[in-house]
Amino acid sequence: MKALQLLLISVVIIVGCKKQVNNVLKPDTLKTVVTPPDAGIYHYLALGDSYTIGTSVQPDQSYPIQLISAMNAAGLSTPNPTIVAADGWTTDVLIHAIASNNIANNKYQVVTLLIGVNDQYEGLTQSHYRTNFIQLLHTAMNFAGGDSTRVFVCRYQIMG
Repeated sequence: MKALQLLLISVVIIVGCKKQVNNVLKPDTLKTVVTPPDAGIYHYLALGDSYTIGTSVQPDQSYPIQLISAMNAAGLSTPNPTIVAADGWTTDVLIHAIASNNIANNKYQVVTLLIGVNDQYEGLTQSHYRTNFIQLLHTAMNFAGGDSTRVFVCRYQIMG
């Protein structure tokens, strides 16, 4: 598991994200993916905003797509990710999008969370962001079956 963690952390740190991915699942089109335990398949959930979907880069350059490519290259069977993200999303919008889709009972072997720049851009308070981010972190943990080693967070530094 440490090798997987190092691989995931390396890819997330190295990769910059700027362009919309064509296979981003919109809130009303998410599909349920239930993975049986020990299936040897690493289902991946990416939660976030425009940085998650890779606005301004080619679809294969978004970090979720690069991450599954790296995982597959490392011999980890990883199908296309479930991506719940869009341009302009704040933590409020992401919370609503997750709640309004049919993924609540799904479990994933890998979950990433990258959200916050739009909260800052819209002038929301750090307290508001903190409260929502904690809720999203708990949600990500639930998707990871309560296993914190499966959740990877890219954090924004809010200046102020």
